[in-house]
Amino acid sequence: MQSAGDFSTIPLVDISSLIAGDAQGSRAAAAALGKAARQVGFVYVTGHGIPQPLFDGLLDAAVRFFAQPIAKKMVVYIGQSANHRGYVPAGEEVFAAGTKDAKEAFDLSIDLPSDDPAVSETPMLGPNQWPDLPDFKSQVAAYYDAVFAVGRALIRGFAMALGEAPDFFDPYITKPPSQLRLIHYPFNRNATDAIGIGAHSDYECFTLLYSTSPGLEVMNGSGQWIDAPPVPGALTINIGDLLELWTTANSPPPPTACAGCKRSVTRSRCSSWSITGRRSPRSTASRGARDPSAGAWSPASISSPRRPRALATWSSG
Repeated sequence: MQSAGDFSTIPLVDISSLIAGDAQGSRAAAAALGKAARQVGFVYVTGHGIPQPLFDGLLDAAVRFFAQPIAKKMVVYIGQSANHRGYVPAGEEVFAAGTKDAKEAFDLSIDLPSDDPAVSETPMLGPNQWPDLPDFKSQVAAYYDAVFAVGRALIRGFAMALGEAPDFFDPYITKPPSQLRLIHYPFNRNATDAIGIGAHSDYECFTLLYSTSPGLEVMNGSGQWIDAPPVPGALTINIGDLLELWTTANSPPPPTACAGCKRSVTRSRCSSWSITGRRSPRSTASRGARDPSAGAWSPASISSPRRPRALATWSSG
């Protein structure tokens, strides 16, 4: 019998019943998501309802944007945004060891006007920076809306896995700064297998990843790195620190604990693209969430005591 954290593959769950709102099927899907969260912290999901043309359109937009000269991309440089939206050039992000990351990225989120009341209350909310590129905004925004809906279905599934009502988390995700990140790893004729983003976990509820190339690895409870390559038609979901915090009464993990962490490994000389969608609550959500230390949920409700970082997410930032 597989124990918590003792895994060699990433499970796959069909969430079509959650998307459709089928009560009986949703309970089964929620149970499968809960099991994956407890034992692995990562799961492939199919039945998400995002049609392939939306993926294709998003990838087309990403390829065309990153193919532009650096001067055009810098017109929407992220440093110009008060709410962290826009283009991130290669080398802008630096690893803990001091080496620069080779990827470039484009960040966006829920697109709110500057005069929206929520903007003054939440630093990460506000308008996106959109490049002057034909169809880019429509292609990217269409995918954002679709994956946002998948995120809502998933958070309801996780609520059910905890024994709560499906809408339990809804009050905390009214205008969430859920981020969509387009990522490009440029062509490198001299590339060899090497660690890209080192072992880490993320801070939000969970991440939804659409990738075109392998490279993601997940550490199991035995300290082994397990490949998590793209699965055709599936999104890779990984649980973040915030959802772990909300759903466990365990003490914080020691800084060296890394079971459930992930990293990226450069394995190709070809250009590759990844899309990450991060599901986050509004900034005041944690104030209204149940206090795990008060015993509202059991320590093993989602995460496992054997996996201090069991509900870590993979991201590219």
